[in-house]
Amino acid sequence: GKDAVVGIVDDHFSELKRLFVCLLCHSEECIEQRKLWRPLELLGVKVTWQNTIDSGSRQHIPRLETCWNPDGLQIDGMSLELPNRWVVLETAGPNICRVGFHWYDFARIFGQVAEACLVPTKSDIVHLVVRYLDSGGRGAYSAFKALTGKALYNPLTSVHGKDLCVLHAVYGTYSSLLRTAARGILPSKRLEWNSKVAALPEKPAKFQVKGPIYELYPLKRSSVSPSELLRIAPWGPAKLRLGKHRKCHLCIQDESAAVSNAHAELCLMVPLDYDGVADATVRLMVSDSSKNGTWVNEQRLAKERFEELKDGHVLRIADVARYAVRRFNTMGECQRAL
Repeated sequence: GKDAVVGIVDDHFSELKRLFVCLLCHSEECIEQRKLWRPLELLGVKVTWQNTIDSGSRQHIPRLETCWNPDGLQIDGMSLELPNRWVVLETAGPNICRVGFHWYDFARIFGQVAEACLVPTKSDIVHLVVRYLDSGGRGAYSAFKALTGKALYNPLTSVHGKDLCVLHAVYGTYSSLLRTAARGILPSKRLEWNSKVAALPEKPAKFQVKGPIYELYPLKRSSVSPSELLRIAPWGPAKLRLGKHRKCHLCIQDESAAVSNAHAELCLMVPLDYDGVADATVRLMVSDSSKNGTWVNEQRLAKERFEELKDGHVLRIADVARYAVRRFNTMGECQRAL
């Protein structure tokens, strides 16, 4: 019946001339469905039965266990594809999930959540990307076992029949999963990296958010000019690059080869229900993508893993530049501190 068809994927139909149809049925019916579909021709095209997954069988979990992390990577994250009709997004960019938000609480079923983010794409898919605090990737492993090959049912959207979604769960490091999801992100001014100006852009007149404002203040013996500062606020770019390339938001002059062209990345994480008042829910994160390293309070960052920057922290770029991290509740406080 019509409720058996739970997914039709046509993202690359114009190039591949191929549709993928997902059917949901009981295991005993699946064998019969395979017999019916395999000899079919639709509009002159032969149907190929690609795969059968019996997620209720005894062999399902052991089969997944053999697929888990064969290379022994440091796993801390999980990414799940959801239909966009199941998600309410407030921005075109990444949407931070907080405690009490439906998809944050859903992720907590499988382990202790450090952070969760919803990332929209150009198609009708939204990625739920989660970082777990559990050691050894236990949270991501629990999610992988419980969700792979399964389907979720949404009663709130099931008005004209069953609204089911076959799940596609992917594990890995949180930073890499977030980058992969962001490749298909919808265009947004908050994600553009085409400016090399270090100063904070002017706040739009209708923008009610007051703060917070983060500032990277260079630690050096000579006086500091405003052009050497990097300020980050909710009305500016959500992601900023640090490095010696001229297109970086903070261009670090370095005649040696110590600083990479794109040395590190800052990400301002703003929750979905942010009301414009500076509080601890807005966080500034940094990740390292360089050869010679990035340090926070003289602790070297793990490659491509986000670390929070707090007021009073010292950020070091290789052995070339050091910056004090300062956090202000309003722009007025920030201006007075210069």
